[in-house]
Amino acid sequence: MPDAILYCRVSTRQQAEEGTSLESQRDACLKHAEQKGYSVPEEYVLLEDASGANLDRPLLTRGRELVKSGQAKALVCYSTDRLARNPIHIAIIAEECQKAGAKLLFLTEPLDTSPEGQLIQYVKGYAAQLEREKIKDRTIRGKRARALAGQLPTGSAGLYGYDYDKTKGVRRIDEEEARVVRMIFNWVDEEDLTLGRVAIRLAELGIPSPKGSGRWGRSTVGRIVKNPAYSGLTYANMYKSVLPKNPQKGNARYKNTRREFRPREEWIPLPDATPAVVSRELFDRVRERLACHQRMASRNARHQYLLRGHVECGRCGRRFYGEPMRGYRYYRCAGRRRYVSIEPCRNDAHEASELEALVLRELRRLLIDPALILAEVEKRREGLAAGMGHSDDLAFLDRQLVELAGRERRLLRAYTLGRFSDEDLDTEHEAIRREREAILSRKATLAERFEQLDDLEVTERAAQEFCGRVSRNLDAFGYDDWRLALRALDTVVRVDGQQVTLHGVIPIDARICSIASPQS
Repeated sequence: MPDAILYCRVSTRQQAEEGTSLESQRDACLKHAEQKGYSVPEEYVLLEDASGANLDRPLLTRGRELVKSGQAKALVCYSTDRLARNPIHIAIIAEECQKAGAKLLFLTEPLDTSPEGQLIQYVKGYAAQLEREKIKDRTIRGKRARALAGQLPTGSAGLYGYDYDKTKGVRRIDEEEARVVRMIFNWVDEEDLTLGRVAIRLAELGIPSPKGSGRWGRSTVGRIVKNPAYSGLTYANMYKSVLPKNPQKGNARYKNTRREFRPREEWIPLPDATPAVVSRELFDRVRERLACHQRMASRNARHQYLLRGHVECGRCGRRFYGEPMRGYRYYRCAGRRRYVSIEPCRNDAHEASELEALVLRELRRLLIDPALILAEVEKRREGLAAGMGHSDDLAFLDRQLVELAGRERRLLRAYTLGRFSDEDLDTEHEAIRREREAILSRKATLAERFEQLDDLEVTERAAQEFCGRVSRNLDAFGYDDWRLALRALDTVVRVDGQQVTLHGVIPIDARICSIASPQS
């Protein structure tokens, strides 16, 4: 049994002479130590008459030294105020015990629930946070000092078209990748290619992307042509990490995942850190080209696409996007773009006004008669309930898992008694494993169906409320109103060639039209 130290204290001479307080503390502490599995040598019983306001007490100092040297695995006291009156002193002793791997035990209450314990936890948390801030500050100052010395911060040194010289903290041109960078700039400058067209051409030529794959995205090309480092202009301390505009739920390790520019006066120029791959004149011309493309895109974006975000491809599953063509608006599958998919989707494009009219006609019919929506909800509810059995199926499956665990224990017991060979044991184990997987799969399915049933109840109430509110005003509906209706009814328009079906709260797999598509 590991040894423990008992520390008992009284603060008045009268209590010490009577001995009642010290003896009662000692007896209670000895009993508590034995219950916790510790032995207490006679020389480790420390009974002291001293003020609790002072940490420098002879017997307490001896006990602390025994703990620090590892000769005792616990320090037992009657209560926190018997150890010390000052919570900071308790925190110091608790820290010493923790570092030595010894426990600090109190009879009257656990340390973590006492006011002193809560203070200690706060102090420890504050100290840890302070240390993190110190590390962060040292890191920032180190990066800044490195930048002021003309060297790139290590974390931002990697760049397509260059190798990184760690010893000097600068980039060196990788001629093979730099040749690709020059081609990209020249294509935009001389042929007026868009970022998407550049990505397509790179993929067609089989040029590996910066990540080594054969696929190039518009964003990848955009990061290259918009980075002034390729023209020899390099800055450190340009960005800072901030919270994203739409933070993800959950306990993410890193909260500040979005970058935004620091004020220009905080940037640190690094004139010799990155040799130029393209001239400054070429970089400026390409930037103007991109600005022109952006203005064109903004003009095209003036067209309103009512079904934006609600149309999906029945063949490849990707979203349809709105695109003007020959003076008309069209919906096209994103998979038709070759930089999105190696094998472009061949689904048809559809004239926007015709597709929108068909969908709105169906929505109007549903909103005027909410009974159609409620009937579909009930149909879904019946479909989910079919085959589910009673609501206590989950409990029944849990009992089956317990029975399997018992069966497994009996099997191992029989094997140790020599009643099974190794081969028989493996066979039985495999059978139990398959049964367990089947039960767990059934549990997951049931849990998902229960969740879907709960969602249906919410959907039904929301649909009733929405339909009742808007059915009287359908004739006055505008663009924003119909967009709201599409979201409220969870509408998905699935297009497969000339066949269009609606999904969501509205009837599943309900074919509403068959329209002719343009030549595309």
